Amino acid sequence: MKKITMLVLITTIMIAANTYSAMTVAQARAQGAHIPVEVGPVYLSTTNDLGGSGYSIFAQDETGGIQLYGPSYIMPDFIVSNNLVPGACLILSGTNSFYQNAYEISYVAVVNNYGVSNVPAVTPIDIDTLATTAPAPALESLEGKLVVITGVDFQESGTFSGGKTYTIWKNGTNGSVRIQDANDHLVGSAIPYGSDIAITGIFSVYGSSYQILPLEIIGPTRDPYLWVEPYPELNFGVVYPNYTRTLQVNIRNGGEANNLDVSGFSSISGDTAKFTPSSIADFSLAPKQETNFSFTYTPGSVGDITNSVMYQFNTTDPSNTVVNFPMYGKSSATPPPTPAVWINEVAYNDPGVDDEEFIELCGVAGTDITGWKVQLVNGFDGSNYYEWTVGNEIGNFVFTNELGGFGFYVLASSSSGDVPNTDETMASDMQNGEDDAVRITKPDGTQIHFFAYNSKSAIDYEYGLPNDLTPLEDSTLASNSLCKVGTGVDEPDFDWKIKLQTPGEINDEQVLPEPIGIGILFLGIAMLLKIREIRVYKF
Repeated sequence: MKKITMLVLITTIMIAANTYSAMTVAQARAQGAHIPVEVGPVYLSTTNDLGGSGYSIFAQDETGGIQLYGPSYIMPDFIVSNNLVPGACLILSGTNSFYQNAYEISYVAVVNNYGVSNVPAVTPIDIDTLATTAPAPALESLEGKLVVITGVDFQESGTFSGGKTYTIWKNGTNGSVRIQDANDHLVGSAIPYGSDIAITGIFSVYGSSYQILPLEIIGPTRDPYLWVEPYPELNFGVVYPNYTRTLQVNIRNGGEANNLDVSGFSSISGDTAKFTPSSIADFSLAPKQETNFSFTYTPGSVGDITNSVMYQFNTTDPSNTVVNFPMYGKSSATPPPTPAVWINEVAYNDPGVDDEEFIELCGVAGTDITGWKVQLVNGFDGSNYYEWTVGNEIGNFVFTNELGGFGFYVLASSSSGDVPNTDETMASDMQNGEDDAVRITKPDGTQIHFFAYNSKSAIDYEYGLPNDLTPLEDSTLASNSLCKVGTGVDEPDFDWKIKLQTPGEINDEQVLPEPIGIGILFLGIAMLLKIREIRVYKF
């Protein structure tokens, strides 16, 4: 289990609060969004990046906590150049903002650094506080502060992953712990088990939920240690009739010394024929070793049916000797929509500044998508965090015949200025967390394509289950994106791969044969022209 030394008291500098003219955290927060403020004295809680998208550190005073936010390519140098360490006593300036109800200062600058003083005290909280629906005025003074919760247990097992929210519970009440991204120091460490776990971190708010951004997690671990992902189930989402979807289950030994033996892995009940393979041969994993198994869901020809199967297997993990692992899938009530339009390419995560984010749609030439909605969906709580209406900037949009009877529409994010072939630019950036999604609908709300990325198992969103998902994450290379590849004329004909970006163009390894309808149309026109060339001769 990785540990970090968070709170080191180097020295103590006695500074009377009444010698400062800057505002307290509570006073600054009350000024509202987009207001320049000067705050202090505040004491730095941590310089660990807890921001997920961007880079965030935290400071606090007696009246509340505050998130200091900046781009990932600026904040590390900002921390070093201003000699920022936990316990630093600071006067700060910046601009107020609120992201998903969390109070933060952006464009932050250090007005004064009085050196290391008192490291902020850790406030004990209980599970009921963490489970409170946000925003709660009574908890405003606790937001952004260092807290500790004890005597909890994790619902999940295995090792921590970035961009994922974990569930802790105590006395039948659940709370959330968020590992923001793959760079978090806890990623890869074993998730403790048992009911004697202590978590120290920042008490944060996201939308309607409170969560802890952990700095230190202490608790017992097992050896060997079964880790399964996804957990506690594998959900294939919605699959069109007569198509299939393949997803993977990862099994890992998170222990340090002993082999993990897995035996008797087979389906024991349910729609066994719909999920293959039905069994897996016994195997053994050395410490830190892992393996992947592919499972394919085949709904058949009948639509609007939910299928399920229960797998069971035995392990030598002393806390998981018999494991039940369910799988679910649903067949779509309708075939793929016509005329065919789908999400063909998504770039949602760039290194440093997100200046090349975009969504590309592909559609049959001649299809008018004016008024269609492009919705960005949050994988944390399943809600819609932004919606764009096609034609907002340019009035209308009809797919032109750019290749084999298909055309492309490119929608760039608000901070993207370098995306070739952009048709319109939305007033939002894209989130890059686990299970975030993009959804397109017609003006009347009819769903056309609902795609979840960085999603190992489908979750239930505000709009229901997605009809497309991939466990792949957008590469942090600026030149790459998630792309549809393969040959076909409908969305489910293609698979997702990480490829070079091609906004407004066909993807690498993608073939778009001319749709049958387009071919018939062109043939009809040619025949009509030929008929018009017939001459009548008199004898």
